[in-house]
Amino acid sequence: MLAALPASLLIIGEFDPLRLEGEAFFERVRDAGGTIAYIRYDGMVHAFVDKIGDYPQANQALLDLVDFVLAEN
Repeated sequence: MLAALPASLLIIGEFDPLRLEGEAFFERVRDAGGTIAYIRYDGMVHAFVDKIGDYPQANQALLDLVDFVLAEN
């Protein structure tokens, strides 16, 4: 079932309280044969991506997301 998920990009901040759960999900999908990429942004907390313009990591996350989407299409 996990292998049937669409290609996914998991973006997680280093200090996200859900980081361990996200990493466990990534491993489960990968081990099931699913297509998933994982990027951890050091120094970041949960929901940092909406801080574009404030944190360089948020800017980079947006660029990484665009690259991922374009590569999948």
